[in-house]
Amino acid sequence: SNLATKHNMANFCFICGVDRFTLDTKANGFERHIKEDHNMWQYLFLIVHLREKDRTEYNGWEQHVAELLDLEDTSFFPNNDAIALKAVEER
Repeated sequence: SNLATKHNMANFCFICGVDRFTLDTKANGFERHIKEDHNMWQYLFLIVHLREKDRTEYNGWEQHVAELLDLEDTSFFPNNDAIALKAVEER
C-alpha cells in the first residue's frame, strides 16, 4: 500500500536496506547516509551512464556492472550492509 511504501522510504535505505534506527545509532545518521553514502540518484545515474556509454569504452568496473545488469543481477548493490557501519565496528 501507499502508506507502507512511504514508511519504508522514510525508515530504510533504498540502496542497502539498513534501517533508520541502526544508521542513526551505529553510523553517522540515516539522513546523511541516504544523501551521501547511498544516494539513490547516483545509482540511477550509474545505470543510465552505462546504458548510454559505448560498451567498447567501458573500464573494468563498468564492464563488470554492465554484465551484471544484463543478467538482471543487482548483487553490486550493497545488501543490508554499509561502509559506515563497518567503520563503527572497527573503532
